[in-house]
Amino acid sequence: MKKQVEIRNWNRIIVISMGFLAWLGYGESKTYYHTIAEIETLRGSAAAHRMRVGGTVQAAASIM
Repeated sequence: MKKQVEIRNWNRIIVISMGFLAWLGYGESKTYYHTIAEIETLRGSAAAHRMRVGGTVQAAASIM
């Protein structure tokens, strides 16, 4: 009986640890895509940060 309780406790620790690691991974993988309209409104240091832009590029719209 005591061994079964010990095994259950270890299983709980493992499951809780795996859940915590999954939660951390989810938080790190979130990405926010700005729209062109949002980028035009950014000021100061917010405009200097690297960011991702969402949307579709129109043909012949990109300038090099």
